Amino acid sequence: MNVPEASMVLERRFADVVEQRVSLPNQTMLAGDNYVHVRAVPPSDSRIFEIERALELVGGLPAPFTAEEIRVMHSREDSAGAINWTEWTDGAGNTCVLALRRLGPSVRVMPGRAHAMDVIVRNCSADGVEAALRPAGPSAVTLPAAHGAAPGGDILTISPLAAPMP
Repeated sequence: MNVPEASMVLERRFADVVEQRVSLPNQTMLAGDNYVHVRAVPPSDSRIFEIERALELVGGLPAPFTAEEIRVMHSREDSAGAINWTEWTDGAGNTCVLALRRLGPSVRVMPGRAHAMDVIVRNCSADGVEAALRPAGPSAVTLPAAHGAAPGGDILTISPLAAPMP
């Protein structure tokens, strides 16, 4: 992940699952932790992306979100694929987003034998929705980052065989 403002990264491995949790600073007075949670989806998990299950795997629905907000999500496509998010505002200029996306091998080099990566972001910002969504954006989640994208919007992945020879 390309998240320059990250303050800590924790990784957990068990069986065929690899997860990382990237802690983000919370510049607001809103309760709760800002984070990026990344889970490599192993071949043994052939299910389609399910929002409820993904949230269960990260410890449940983060504050300040409710089940009602999850039912009304925004969606758009960008160079990394589909992103879904819901937003919450305190009415005083602070905005929180809960963003979810599944990345495939066409936009990201997969770790191990994973066939996809699930990304969940909870981020609150005083700079609006787009700033809060930045840790889930293409420049943060793709490899290489979106600035290396081809003119048609496709992400160019680096071949593991393209490394320099010793």
